[in-house]
Amino acid sequence: MKMYNTLFKNTYIGLIAVLLSSCLSSSKLKPRNFSSMYGIQEQGIECSFKVYHNSDNSSTVYFKYHSKNLLHTRKTATDSFTFSLMMEYEMYDPINPSVIVDTAVMVINQTSSPNKNKLITGSFNIKAKRGNIYTLELRSKDLKKNLTRIDYLTIDKKSATHPQNFLIKHPTGELAYSNYFREGDTILLVYNKPISNPIYLRYLMKEFPPALPPFTFDNDLLLKFDTEQTNILPPPMQDNFKYVVLDKGIHLLKLDTTKEAPGLPIICFESAFFEPDSYKVMLPVMRYITTKKEYEGLMSSTSSLLFDDFWLNITNYDEDKARLVMGEFYNRMQRANELFSSYTEGWKTDRGMIYMVYGPPTIVYRSAKSETWVYGEDDNMLSMNFSFSKIPNPLSSNDFALNRSNIYRNAYYRAVDIWRQGRVGL
Repeated sequence: MKMYNTLFKNTYIGLIAVLLSSCLSSSKLKPRNFSSMYGIQEQGIECSFKVYHNSDNSSTVYFKYHSKNLLHTRKTATDSFTFSLMMEYEMYDPINPSVIVDTAVMVINQTSSPNKNKLITGSFNIKAKRGNIYTLELRSKDLKKNLTRIDYLTIDKKSATHPQNFLIKHPTGELAYSNYFREGDTILLVYNKPISNPIYLRYLMKEFPPALPPFTFDNDLLLKFDTEQTNILPPPMQDNFKYVVLDKGIHLLKLDTTKEAPGLPIICFESAFFEPDSYKVMLPVMRYITTKKEYEGLMSSTSSLLFDDFWLNITNYDEDKARLVMGEFYNRMQRANELFSSYTEGWKTDRGMIYMVYGPPTIVYRSAKSETWVYGEDDNMLSMNFSFSKIPNPLSSNDFALNRSNIYRNAYYRAVDIWRQGRVGL
């Protein structure tokens, strides 16, 4: 296992390569609550991962953690603050999880100011052979806070054109952990082998609608490239090349033109995806708490008067209260984009829709293929439970669909009505 110690100045890293099947497997028998991952105030462990297939027999996992939410302590008033982060992973065959392929533990101790956010970055290698698919279960634990989060990464080495054969970097050389960009961004694409053939670019410009209510069934769940165009880019002179993201939409770069062959999706959102900054970009998400007539009026209006009036009206024209309720609503929008974005903005997804209306769940249970959200107490008949199943999607590994049911109808309308009474939904 390889750690890049130059990335950890003034850091002690304990690296232990041991079999963890006994301790990790036993933990699977006791479901943990991972709701801290979805808090509005971001009190949970914040991290990102990127998988890159560097050879036929191994892959590299890059990681990035934010220190701001880790507990910092010091022994005396003159000592420096430190935090302690443990990473442990277990990689297994998704068909037979009892077959452990690779496993290890890493402990990172660093000095850091609790008032500043420090990025903790690095990488490690895993034993992944070409032609196979694995599940990497990665647990991150704040040892001082005794708080854990879990992430599941699919390690897909079936195809030589899978997105994990690429790295995306910013012009500065910094690694991009997501494939979401703004119009006009320039990125550097790195492929793990020399490219001798032309690159085929499929471009889709389509505005996806918000998720339907949880009791409404959508029979058309297929992502269709019905407004696509295809361009051919000449093969680059080297294994890395620049690409300018010119237009909003989905840019799918393919090295193989066969329909089944995956490609590298580059998804371009408008700037408001990152920072909602005008009422025009804040209007569409109001579909979740407005009537059809209200929504159509808002969308067709050329000024912000109807927008302002909606929030003032539901709060009895109390401006301070209107700002408070509206602020919570759009904080949820921005957080949903950070957490649930896939081929479309996070607030438009099934998880985003529930998050917008109900807020962060009280309890979250996670597995490699599903999530269960609980609002209320576990095993309480009065609690609301929502189950989401992971959907295989060539454009995103973060696509989850709600298991819909008519039983949600009354509760959903009640939750929406809370917003319409000028109160924060749950």
